[in-house]
Amino acid sequence: MPKFDAGSVVERLEFTFEPFHDAKGIVPEPNDRQIADFLSGMKDVIKSAEGLAALGDVDRNDPQAMLDAMNALDGDDFVKVMQQMCALFSKLCSGMPSAETLIQVPLRPRRLFFEWIQQEVLTPEAGPAAGTQPTPIRPQAVGG
Repeated sequence: MPKFDAGSVVERLEFTFEPFHDAKGIVPEPNDRQIADFLSGMKDVIKSAEGLAALGDVDRNDPQAMLDAMNALDGDDFVKVMQQMCALFSKLCSGMPSAETLIQVPLRPRRLFFEWIQQEVLTPEAGPAAGTQPTPIRPQAVGG
């Protein structure tokens, strides 16, 4: 009998920041409210920094474009925006990892974590069992 098994098509959101930080764990699956708050929060971060030249023409509906624009900020603006981003991502992840942990992780692995969790949560591809269809049981031919 065909069945849907979420565990076979969606992998757990496991992470580790080793060797850069000792934090590791499993991100709980975000609910619809967390995702909506995250998307709104990303737009708010961009809006609050709207006067900055690096963010002028950013597509506010494209989280990846927003992340790319964040890297073009200068000094104190960059630090402020990164702190806001860490708080947003932590809320999306139910505090696993915390905003404090995220800000302690160096920029390169932190940015890759941001990209990874966005990809997994906002535009998930089906997991390892995707596309496998149950084999239908066909009745044996009569007289065969």
